Amino acid sequence: MKKTYIRLTSALMAAALLTGCSNENSVIQFDDIEYKEQMGGTRTVELGEIKDLSAMHIAINSGSIKIVPSDDDNVTVAIDYQIYANDHDLCQEFSDRISSVGEDKDGVYDIKLADKDSGKDIERWLCEKGQRCRIELSADVSVPTYFNDFSVDVKTGNITFKDLSGSFIANAETGNITCTGSNMKKSSDLYCEIGNITITSCTFRSDAEIKVKTGNVSFGLPKDNSEGGKVDVSVDTGSVSFKGDTEYSMEKGSSESGSMSLSAMGCEISASVNSGKLKIDKENN
Repeated sequence: MKKTYIRLTSALMAAALLTGCSNENSVIQFDDIEYKEQMGGTRTVELGEIKDLSAMHIAINSGSIKIVPSDDDNVTVAIDYQIYANDHDLCQEFSDRISSVGEDKDGVYDIKLADKDSGKDIERWLCEKGQRCRIELSADVSVPTYFNDFSVDVKTGNITFKDLSGSFIANAETGNITCTGSNMKKSSDLYCEIGNITITSCTFRSDAEIKVKTGNVSFGLPKDNSEGGKVDVSVDTGSVSFKGDTEYSMEKGSSESGSMSLSAMGCEISASVNSGKLKIDKENN
C-alpha cells in the first residue's frame, strides 16, 4: 500500500495540525527525519498548595505556556502533548510518563514538565532518546492569588499571562508574548528576540520594559487604576502600535520621528522604533 508523506518544518504548525494516533501508512516528516507513529493527549497535574512562596518560574524549549489564576489555593498544570516516533511503544511510554513537578529553588517555586517516575525534566528524557522521537508541549498553569511574581522562558513558542497581578518576567527567543487583564504593580520585563508582544486591558503601577528585537508591539493604553507606572516600549525592527480609548497627552517626540513620550492614567510611557513604524490607533483596543 502506498504511504502518505506529510512534511512539516515547524513544530508549532505540527502541534496545531495533527492530533490522535497516525495511520500506519502515514509518515510524518520533520525536516529530514521521518516518523511513522504519533500520539497526543492531555494530562492535568495537581501540585497542591504552596503558601510559603509567592514567586514562580517555568521554562521549556519548545511549546507554549499560559499562566492564569486558579479558583482555589492549589497550583495546577494542564499539559497538552504530541509525540512523534517510529515506535508505538515509545509513544505510549512517553504518554504514560509525562507529568509536572515543582520545587522551592531559592524562594522561587520552580515548575517543570517532568518524567513522573524520576522527576527529571521531560525534555532531558527526550534528549536521552536521541533522534528516536520528537515532542511538542504546551501547558496551562493555574496559580493561586498569593503568587505575585511570574517568570517564564520559552525558546520557541508563546507565553500568555491572563488576569494576574504582580511582576511579569518573560523571555521568548522565537514566539509571542501576550499579557491581558493584568496588573503590573511590580517591576516587569517582557522580551522577544523574534516575535510579537501584545498588551491589552492592563494596569501599570511600577516600571515595565517591553522590548522586541524583530517583530511588533501592540500596546493597549493603561486602564483605570493605573498610577505611577513608567513603561518603556522599544522595537529594533518592526512596529509599535498604541491602542485603546484612554485619554493621553503627548509629552515629546512624535510617531513620525520614531520616538515619543506620552502620559496616560498617571503613567509615563516612552516608545521607540529603530526601523519601522510607530503609531497611535485609538479606534482599536
